[in-house]
Amino acid sequence: MPLFRYQAIDPTGALIKGEMEARDGGTVIQRLQDQGHMPVEAEQVLQPDSPRSGGLGLSLPFRRGRVKRQDVTLFTRELAMLLKAGVALERALAILSQDVGGASLGRLVQGLRRDITEGDSFSEALANNPRSFPPIFVNMVTAAEASGTLELVLDRLADYRERAERLRETVIGAMLYPAILITASIVSLILLLVLVVPQFEQIFENAGAALPLATRVVIGIARTLESQGLVMLLVLLGALLALNQALRLPGFHLWWDQNLLRLPLLGALLRQLLAARFCRTFGTLLANGVDLPLALELSRDVASNRHAVEVIDEVILAVRQGQGLAQPMHEADILPGMAVQMLRVGEETGNLAPTALHVADVYERKVEQSLRRLFTILEPALIIGVGLLIAGIIVSILLAVVSVNDLAF
Repeated sequence: MPLFRYQAIDPTGALIKGEMEARDGGTVIQRLQDQGHMPVEAEQVLQPDSPRSGGLGLSLPFRRGRVKRQDVTLFTRELAMLLKAGVALERALAILSQDVGGASLGRLVQGLRRDITEGDSFSEALANNPRSFPPIFVNMVTAAEASGTLELVLDRLADYRERAERLRETVIGAMLYPAILITASIVSLILLLVLVVPQFEQIFENAGAALPLATRVVIGIARTLESQGLVMLLVLLGALLALNQALRLPGFHLWWDQNLLRLPLLGALLRQLLAARFCRTFGTLLANGVDLPLALELSRDVASNRHAVEVIDEVILAVRQGQGLAQPMHEADILPGMAVQMLRVGEETGNLAPTALHVADVYERKVEQSLRRLFTILEPALIIGVGLLIAGIIVSILLAVVSVNDLAF
């Protein structure tokens, strides 16, 4: 059914704006008049084809674009605020479809409102957009609709998403500076070897002096980079591409993820990150009425480690068989020991949801501290390492210069 954007004057003389689905503009005007308003304008809004419209079904991915995570979080927060203020869901979606930032999000909200007016529940409308609303979102809204606590659950969902985004930004931000430092260091070394060292090589050849071993090694590396640099780059890119393809194989990907968790420093950090993400999702789901097996199933999906996913599957099976949570989680050995012990206490006291959220708080802080500590050590180590390499190149050239001068005298 077409969507119309209208303007009208209400009985108090105030100008009102909104959107309405109707067969034609005359129907919109008639409805406005029935509501006691004086219609001013009724204009049809051009929209991409709906999946239900009988079109080719290609409009969603190609026209709508991908909605940002932050935009979905903002929409969730604002929708919760409107519902708390007593605004009906359909009316709240109509307001947000005009006020939210970004054309893609606006079209997404319009699609949600359209699905609801066609008879879907809010959770069903969300499920029609899996790229923007993951299963955890849909299941929490389903539980909220059943319990009549939609505004409260949306508020908690917004909190959950904001914390998850903050953790993600912390990890990315901590890795950004070392990545830039490593890249700049490698480029500097390559430029020094390819552009500077060959200039001195020509001078040394003209002098005819026997060069020290260190100088010959540096010149050999420079020649190799100059003549075989492109080949070396292609080999490196080929190796990365081969690794990427290998990670698509379930067996290799499982082996890779399993061994990542065993690395001395990185493995401990990955376990802390897994504990923070898993417990935040798990606790949020339990707190909003999702049953234990389903909460575990949905929380498993946030684990980016395939080994962790398979192990959590075994935990879910044990829970369904009545073994409880703590013991299977201890045997799984994917979360830090302290996290498992705290979950055990929460299970025994009947406070599993708040305990899981507390564990998430603890390990989010631990991740931040571990990243800060790791890169506090890594950054000066990188600077010193690059400095030593550059100093070695310079010293090798100076040794050759001294040799040439000794020959001249």
